[in-house]
Amino acid sequence: MNIAFITPEYITEKGFDGGLSNYIHKISLALSERGHNIFVIVSSDKNEQLVSDGITIIRVNISTNFVKITIPGPFSLIIQSWKLNKTLNKLNKNINFDIIQFTSYTAVGLFASKHIKTISRISSYQPLWDKAYGREASFSSKINSMLELYALQRTNKIYGPSQVIADVITKKINKPVEVIESPLPSKIKGNSIIYNDSIKNKKYLLFFGSIGVLKGVKEIGEIIFELLKNNTDLYFVFIGKDMGYNGKPMLNYIWDMAEENRGRCLYLGSLRQTYLQVIIKNAFAVVLPSRIDNLPNTCTESMALGKIVIGTRGASFDQLIEDTQNGYLCEIADSNSLLSAIEKVLLLSPEQKQLIEANAKKTVTRLEMSAIAEKTEQLFKNVIGKQ
Repeated sequence: MNIAFITPEYITEKGFDGGLSNYIHKISLALSERGHNIFVIVSSDKNEQLVSDGITIIRVNISTNFVKITIPGPFSLIIQSWKLNKTLNKLNKNINFDIIQFTSYTAVGLFASKHIKTISRISSYQPLWDKAYGREASFSSKINSMLELYALQRTNKIYGPSQVIADVITKKINKPVEVIESPLPSKIKGNSIIYNDSIKNKKYLLFFGSIGVLKGVKEIGEIIFELLKNNTDLYFVFIGKDMGYNGKPMLNYIWDMAEENRGRCLYLGSLRQTYLQVIIKNAFAVVLPSRIDNLPNTCTESMALGKIVIGTRGASFDQLIEDTQNGYLCEIADSNSLLSAIEKVLLLSPEQKQLIEANAKKTVTRLEMSAIAEKTEQLFKNVIGKQ
């Protein structure tokens, strides 16, 4: 099949470390290995075409100088979708695509062609994200969400990795959403240089991802002093993009809350997978107390490396984690519940810890790249009428 992925993010762009970027990269590689021709059309700051690992990447410059001054956010999404789909339609004259996959995020499918079979994958749903932040959605945000839902309705089929979010979208637009969980990444050779320079021989808990309120980092801040005070040999490592909090870096909040223990709160910035793998593998446990999530790669990748993940109930983690059996669950936006879960993990005997880690690794074997690629391929065939 000739398959195109239309996305606002990819690993060639500034948001290289985001979940969406890495998902598109992983599934593209897997489908390419199954003999399909893969094209990624991505929003960029330049017009360029290149080939990497057998995947054709078309970067589309979506910037428009006057938009920055006069056009509000929703109209920027409209311009983005129009430019991406214009590029797609031009390519289609020569390539004859069998199917196009749009991301739900930023409504890139607004101008989806009615002459090509289309499918959308749920990346997020802003009203749930706003609720998790505890904020009233702005007028612009409400329009953006309406555009995303409209774009979903324009495509032939919708699917996503999270049952929680699939259920919400299904009720919202009265259109079924199929669930296909995200694939694990291909195994890559880890580089230990940053681990060796920063945290080798340290006992540490790890948070990685977008460092902000949505991912539960505020709750980590609320317990960080007590946690580190009661465990004097423990460090807490943060990796990812700092999303800020109350107008300041989120890490400032963490360090302020840690008080005299701030020296054991380490921030290593955003890291490529090759450096990150070693750091995940050597963590005592991975703490991911998201208020809402879309079955995050951070969880699946950590479990695949045999790590105990502490996640939240009702935010997609319980789709994979059975409390105390292959990981631990706490309540959303509940710092006391989070601290209790972490303390339980810290008190595990080596034998108990090894058993739970083994169970975690076994659980995510169903997410092996080949298995998810096969399910995705079959879904595409169903949509285009090839059995």
